[in-house]
Amino acid sequence: MKLHPRVEQVSVEMLKGVYVELYILRGDMIVLIDTGIVPSPERDILPVLKSLGLTLSDVDLILDTHAHPDHVEEMRMLSQSAVPRCAFTGRKKYF
Repeated sequence: MKLHPRVEQVSVEMLKGVYVELYILRGDMIVLIDTGIVPSPERDILPVLKSLGLTLSDVDLILDTHAHPDHVEEMRMLSQSAVPRCAFTGRKKYF
């Protein structure tokens, strides 16, 4: 869902009727905010990127807002992909 000409909201269904929100920011860089749960990249993120004319390799930065599993579960898969930079918040490393 477009929130702004440069901001797309990606709703990921975590449990039936329970959603976590991810965001794609498009400016000087393409930024993915949070990565969601299994299988959110294939099911939720990649189709939105494709609708914007982008692929995962176009993403410059993944920024996790916090280390709860519903926000970072798929970081392991995405950090091994073509994304050149990742940012992590907090003191614990879950990846």
